[in-house]
Amino acid sequence: MMYLEFNRIGRLIAGLSLCIICLAGCSKTEQNKEQILPSDLKQLYPQQLTKFDKVDSLYFSFLGINAFLAEDNNIILAVWDPAMLLKTDFEGNTIIAKTVTGKGPGETLGIGVPAIDTDGNIYVLDQWQSKIVKYDKNLQLQGERVVKTEEGLQTFQIYPTFNNGQLLVELGRPTLSNIDDLRKVMSIYDFNTGVFGDTIETFSRPYSPIGSMSGGQAGSGIQVPFSDEQLITYKPESKTFLFFDTRTNIIAEIDSKFDTLRVITVNLPQEKVSQEELEAFRLQDDRLDGQNWERVKARTPKLKAKADIMHYYKEEIWLKSNLKSEYDKWLVLDMNGEIKHAGSVI
Repeated sequence: MMYLEFNRIGRLIAGLSLCIICLAGCSKTEQNKEQILPSDLKQLYPQQLTKFDKVDSLYFSFLGINAFLAEDNNIILAVWDPAMLLKTDFEGNTIIAKTVTGKGPGETLGIGVPAIDTDGNIYVLDQWQSKIVKYDKNLQLQGERVVKTEEGLQTFQIYPTFNNGQLLVELGRPTLSNIDDLRKVMSIYDFNTGVFGDTIETFSRPYSPIGSMSGGQAGSGIQVPFSDEQLITYKPESKTFLFFDTRTNIIAEIDSKFDTLRVITVNLPQEKVSQEELEAFRLQDDRLDGQNWERVKARTPKLKAKADIMHYYKEEIWLKSNLKSEYDKWLVLDMNGEIKHAGSVI
């Protein structure tokens, strides 16, 4: 039926951990030209989030998608080891508040990317304990709920709320039980009642098996490079979501009933996967030799997916392109689907 490994968050953070992006305005004839001008600096996240990697005795590998500014201009960030949320001052010098690692009420053994409601309450998924925990803006416990799903499914990610207490959750199978089944489920979950609401089926990025297989099942796998997937991002002003099936040229804005409110047509550049890029991918993982590598090559598309990360920011759609570049290349679109800027992470 469905599966999804829990590495989506790590992949997103890796793509967004460098927050400063140089962008230059492009005319229609220049949309595929890269122009980098210091005067065109824009930021997806506040630059301050890249200025420190330690608070008290805690060190961090990534600051970015797992951190955000609170209303009082302090910083809330998620820490994976030990699993907790921290509230620090803007300079990252002082811990103002923190949650507790453990198995008790309000305590966590695993931390995902937080989701925030309109009152500033913070929801976080603890996948190890199959629960969602709610804190207020000062990290005081407001409640928790063990998420009960259909047999064989787990909650892998939560997204910001449509309305307070309503979360969009991503469900899938925890193991590669069927390597060729790309289906995943997106569902509205009411934190206050523990009830799932409207649900749609989408698809996840394909995997290639690593090692031996038995009855179509793989013990482990690796995501197929440059492959298509369903990208999702939140639009807080309207409490809606943008869905982009990268196999298409359509970005759809949907509401909490999964009704389509708007269709945005895009025309994004694509290019073929080069042998050089394939070889670079192979060298990143010692497991990719012999049969494992032949499987990956057979599943890798000829044309790269148009994007592999999508983020909404102040009436702009940010897409991390797969176009070959020395640095991560981003395309910034307006809400009509027109490319306004193109630039690279520096």
